[in-house]
Amino acid sequence: SPTPPGGQVQFYLSRDGGPELHVGNPPVSEDGHASVNIHNGQNILPGAYVLRAEFMGYGPAQPSVSSSTAFTVLPIPTSVAVTAPENVHLPAAPIRLQALTGWGAGTGRTGEPGGTVTFFDVTGGGRVELGSATVTLDCCVMYQPMMAHFDAPGRLPGTYEFEARYDGSTTVGQSTSTVSVTVAKAPSQVTLQGYPPTIQANHEVVFTARGQVMTASG
Repeated sequence: SPTPPGGQVQFYLSRDGGPELHVGNPPVSEDGHASVNIHNGQNILPGAYVLRAEFMGYGPAQPSVSSSTAFTVLPIPTSVAVTAPENVHLPAAPIRLQALTGWGAGTGRTGEPGGTVTFFDVTGGGRVELGSATVTLDCCVMYQPMMAHFDAPGRLPGTYEFEARYDGSTTVGQSTSTVSVTVAKAPSQVTLQGYPPTIQANHEVVFTARGQVMTASG
């Protein structure tokens, strides 16, 4: 202001209190505007930014400096949905956890984001990391979405809660999901055997009962 055509405006951008970077020097248009696109060609990561502009002067117009404008860049939102068997009937059996990743609402993106998913046991308000798995495509199943698979170690009978956290990246946000699993007591069987199998009256016979707890290995 005023709005003479000509000259240039220098734009400077800083992130999270860091040093300023020069992000463009567009010319001033006929209506006195100068615009710069700081997305294309710039490494715009999530964070708190401050932008300012300097008019270099032109003809009768003196140089001037704008006030600073602050804005925040957020990570791209994501979603994750973890599933598991509701009931596990063999305490020694691993518990298969599956996590399906997705993009958040309003992103306009399709497909599933890749990367890793970290799994936790959050039973009773605790938080124990179990391990991580890579989001992959099952090559043997047609139309199968990309998922992360993880086998949690077997648990004693009871109800457990597991969490899957999609870890995201420098530009993609994290997301979490939980699932509840009930581990039942292991089934058992008992067999009864008499010895000898054939006896005479008034003779002793020994009966033996054998119990067996069924496990994941049989």
